[in-house]
Amino acid sequence: DLQAETDSDAGVLRFITAGSVDDGKSTLIGRLLFDAKGLLRDQVAALSKSRGARSAQDSELDLALVTDGLESEREQGITIDVAYRYFATPRRTFVIADAPGHEQYTRNMVTAASNAEVAVILIDASRIAGKGLKAQTRRHATIAKLMGLKIIVAINKMDLTGWSRAIYDEIREGFARVARTLGI
Repeated sequence: DLQAETDSDAGVLRFITAGSVDDGKSTLIGRLLFDAKGLLRDQVAALSKSRGARSAQDSELDLALVTDGLESEREQGITIDVAYRYFATPRRTFVIADAPGHEQYTRNMVTAASNAEVAVILIDASRIAGKGLKAQTRRHATIAKLMGLKIIVAINKMDLTGWSRAIYDEIREGFARVARTLGI
């Protein structure tokens, strides 16, 4: 039970974010670091000055830029290499690996998973409705299972679906089928 381990163990927890392209992995990590005060002031200042640092919809920082360290990643808006970030709370230290979502970089996800205990698999709800889970989501779940990781599924971008319960249930049921197949 992950909660029992979290309550009793104040050591280091290594986890990866995984999932298909544009599911929000880098943004989740940026948000975790920002909320946990894991970003230095100069990092936040650099984000606010970076080209493309502001989203088109509002004036919030583009927290995905926290993990996109390669110039080609920033230019293309994708994750290519695994980006590791660290932060701590009073109870625990975390090492996060941002794994790429593109199929051609799956080997980098495997590398990140080899040093992790938990995989957070993100699913972009706005791109799933009526289409089923992405192949890369299933692939990452399979790799996480084969590597012995505990798996957390995070359904992301529900706001873009109008908080649709039907879409949420469709994703939940789709992943439940994958989980049964894999023995998760």
